[in-house]
Amino acid sequence: MFTADWPLYRRALYNLFLGVMGRYVEMFTDGQTVEGIENVPAQGPYLVVSNHLNFTDPEFIARACPGHINFMVKKELFSYPVIGFGLRLLGTFPVDRRGNDIGAVRRALQLLSHGNSVMLFPEGTRSRTHALADPLPGAGYLALKAGVPVLPIGLFGSEHVCITRLPTGPAKRVSLRFGKPFRLEPPEGLNRQQSAEWAAWEMLSQIARLLPERYLGVLTGESGNPMDARLAVG
Repeated sequence: MFTADWPLYRRALYNLFLGVMGRYVEMFTDGQTVEGIENVPAQGPYLVVSNHLNFTDPEFIARACPGHINFMVKKELFSYPVIGFGLRLLGTFPVDRRGNDIGAVRRALQLLSHGNSVMLFPEGTRSRTHALADPLPGAGYLALKAGVPVLPIGLFGSEHVCITRLPTGPAKRVSLRFGKPFRLEPPEGLNRQQSAEWAAWEMLSQIARLLPERYLGVLTGESGNPMDARLAVG
């Protein structure tokens, strides 16, 4: 599946970048294992969500997914002219993680409305503990606003990858598990903020089902969306 509104030159650059970067990253890994690839929709639009362990995670995700993905990337990277130019050629777009970035939301919705796939990390940044951390309500707001299927990915093993220095020790294998796409349907009676929080936690819960126990973090011991229990108590 090709991304709906990507010109041929951008598709070529995307594939070239993944090929070159992939060869380099392979020097630091024992390859990657992909499970559940049959769960990836044949066509868009859909939203891809994953846990976040390493700045190389988008590379592993992009290589595993068929077609082309538009990644939301922290805006700080776009402050470097050459890097920012390259990132835009690859179909990424900046997001301000410190608050509600309306521009990034609009861009994501525009891409999805044209049949594209968009990828974001509900936690907003890499986990320093390598386990799940609290998700950002903004991720839930975007997912609800989009109203498209959500494709969860459980990613593990990439926390051991460091491509900024020469590899030492045994190579580590990176694993990705694709879950079944789902739609977000918040309980009735919630206001917008509560719905966004519920949706963010629901996405994290779906990701948690695809991860080994040591990566569960804030969802350790939880059997589903913790917001459901909190709302019932409230």
